[in-house]
Amino acid sequence: MEFLVRYLDRSNSICSVSTQDIIKEDTLRDDLKYYFMSPCEKYRARGQKPWKLVVQILKIVMITTQVCTVGLRFAGSEQQWDVPEWFLVDEKKHRKKPTPVTREMVEEFKQKWKEIDARPIKRVAEAKARKKRRMLKKMDQTKKKAEAVCNTIDISEREKNAQLKSIYKKAGMGRRRES
Repeated sequence: MEFLVRYLDRSNSICSVSTQDIIKEDTLRDDLKYYFMSPCEKYRARGQKPWKLVVQILKIVMITTQVCTVGLRFAGSEQQWDVPEWFLVDEKKHRKKPTPVTREMVEEFKQKWKEIDARPIKRVAEAKARKKRRMLKKMDQTKKKAEAVCNTIDISEREKNAQLKSIYKKAGMGRRRES
């Protein structure tokens, strides 16, 4: 109710309408700023203690301690409880002690996975084979072109070398310079 009273127009005041609008806008801005503040900022601004935040934290702490105490009380014991039979059957089915694992077993498992990882995947092997076939096909075509250039009698040796260089360069088999 106080919130609404602050924004009612004060027609009996001496101020002009524009100043009343400015005052309303400022008070609204201040209130909205307050509603979007964090609890710490509210405490600094108005001295209000963040009770809701404290209550939330207390609830979390209490529930966590309850869950831990009840869970720990039943987790370590093998005794029968006063619970339904279906619960005990379900507990026996799903609650198993972990099997002990030795270092040798771990090393054996790691070695097994290294062997599996070292094997190429079928698709990778197929892709490598396709790439090799394409390269061999390209090399054969390049050799045929190079032989044709070498067998021509009409051109000089210098021109032959230039043509051979261009053929091998197009095929991607030229010397690669390290820079």
